[in-house]
Amino acid sequence: QVLSRNATLELKGRAANTPGIGRQLGASYVMEGSVRTGGNRVRVTAQLIDADNGGLVWADHFDRELADIFAVQDEIVEAIAGTLSYGLVDAGVASRRNAPTDSLTAYDHVLRGRAAWRRGAALATRDHYVKAVEADPNYAAGLACLAFFYGYDIYSQVTGERPDTLEKLTRQFASRAVAADDGDAFTHHQVGTAYQCIGEIERSKRHLELAVSLNPHYPSSIINLGNTLVCLGRHDEGLAHIRRGSRLEPRLPPAMQGVELEAHVVVGDCEAAQQAFNRIEQPFA
Repeated sequence: QVLSRNATLELKGRAANTPGIGRQLGASYVMEGSVRTGGNRVRVTAQLIDADNGGLVWADHFDRELADIFAVQDEIVEAIAGTLSYGLVDAGVASRRNAPTDSLTAYDHVLRGRAAWRRGAALATRDHYVKAVEADPNYAAGLACLAFFYGYDIYSQVTGERPDTLEKLTRQFASRAVAADDGDAFTHHQVGTAYQCIGEIERSKRHLELAVSLNPHYPSSIINLGNTLVCLGRHDEGLAHIRRGSRLEPRLPPAMQGVELEAHVVVGDCEAAQQAFNRIEQPFA
C-alpha cells in the first residue's frame, strides 16, 4: 500500500520523526528527500527509511539535466520497488514509461497549479493550468485540470465568469483532455469530477469508473465515484466506496473527509451526518 502526498501535507516543515510518522500513517516505510534546481540542472536526493526502527534502507542522489526529470522518476521508482519487492517493478514503472508531455514547462505548471489549489490560491491555480496548456495544447493532465477548475468555479465564482460560460469551458477542456489521452487515470479522475460539478452525473460515473479501473488505489477517484453513486440514489454502494477510499488514505484533506458527511445529508441521515462531521479534522496548517 502506497499513500499519496496528501497524506503527508500536514507534516511539511516539521522535524522528522520517522517512527512516529510511520505510526501516524500506518506505514512500514517512509520516503523522504529533496529536489533542487539550478539553471538547467536538477539534483534529487532520496532515502527510504524503515519506519519501525528508523534504519536507512536505501539512499541515493541524482544529478541530471532538467530534461531528464522523467527518467529520474523512473530510476527512483525502480530503486525503491526493487528494494522492497521485485514484483512491484513492472506495475510501478509501467505507468511512468510514457512521459505525459515533452514540455517540462507544461509539467511544471500543472504541479504548481495543484500546489496553488491546495493552499487555496484559486486564481493562481487557473493561471498555472492555462500556462500548462499554452505550453502543450495536448497535455491531457493540464486540460483535465482546467476542466475541473472551471466546473468547480461555477460554485466558487472566483473568476467572475457567467455559469453558462464556465460550463461551456468545462465541457470543452474535458473533451480535449480525453481526446489527448484516454488511458490516463488522473485525466479520467479530473474529467469525471468536472462533469460532477456541472451535473452530468452519469457521464461523471463513467469517467470515474475508468479512473478506478486504471488505478484501483487512488483514494480520491474511489471517493468521488462513491459520491457520484450517492447522487444516483445508490447510497449504500456509494458509501462503501467512500469508506474504502478513506481507509486507503488515512490522512485525507478536510475537503475529502467531508464527502461522507455529504452522502449522509443527501439521504437525510442526520445522526450519521453528525458523526461524520465530528470526524473531520481542522484544515492543515
